[in-house]
Amino acid sequence: MTYKYVDSNTKKDENVLSVDFAFSGDTTMEDAVEQIDTLVRNIPNDGDIDFNYHQPRMYSISHLSSILD
Repeated sequence: MTYKYVDSNTKKDENVLSVDFAFSGDTTMEDAVEQIDTLVRNIPNDGDIDFNYHQPRMYSISHLSSILD
C-alpha cells in the first residue's frame, strides 16, 4: 500500500512519488543511480509518461552486502 498525504509546505504545484528499486547486494550506489538514469533516458517521449525530473535521495545497503566499506 502506498501512503498518501497532502504536503502543505510545498513551493511548487508538483506532486512527488517516492519509489524503491531493489538491486543485488554487489551493486554500488553509483551503479544503481546510473541504471535508473539509463532507464529514465530510454523512456520514449511520446506523451504516455509525464514527469518533470527524478532525483536519487537515499541508498540503503544491506548489512550482508559485499560492498560494505
